[in-house]
Amino acid sequence: WAFGNEEEELLEHFSTMIASLLHHANLFQKMVSRGFIDEVSGLYNSPYFQERFSEEIKNANRFKFNFSLILIEIDKHDTIEEKYGRSFTEKLAKEVASMIRLHAGDTDIIARLENNVFGLMVKNDKSNALLIADRIRMAAAVRTFSPTPSEKVNITLSSGIATYPPDAGDKEELVEKAENALEKAKKEGGNRTLPA
Repeated sequence: WAFGNEEEELLEHFSTMIASLLHHANLFQKMVSRGFIDEVSGLYNSPYFQERFSEEIKNANRFKFNFSLILIEIDKHDTIEEKYGRSFTEKLAKEVASMIRLHAGDTDIIARLENNVFGLMVKNDKSNALLIADRIRMAAAVRTFSPTPSEKVNITLSSGIATYPPDAGDKEELVEKAENALEKAKKEGGNRTLPA
């Protein structure tokens, strides 16, 4: 039984796709085993994010570009966890991670930093970072989650954004500025995105 040119091209295409998928699955497994991946969300974890964050500061200085740090927090996370349990808030973390992935760029670095806090590094100016964070916030605000078959829960997100180098001279100051913006967003009622 002989294949024609079309069948051979199709088989070659599928073989390439399968090889690529296997390669990415293998890389993902290596990252999980090395401790770079948060097992709940599938995002990078805090230690890996911190390592990449230091590299981004060096690269921004060397190649003269701006990047923004976006900190995103699930509003009223502790109250939700007390009422519905940890397994439900872990489900929320997984869903928020999916929303962030959907709205982030291919080269953006995303991590779950704490139970209810996510970090996103984007290589662009603050106005674009604000748009990205606000899209994520709005995506969460229209979603409904079900902790039990008879209950529905809506969540909101708050975000704080700081941009390097305009807002800060080093990594620590950039984190502080983003954290302060996040805290202000929460104090103002949550469900908002604020710049430093």
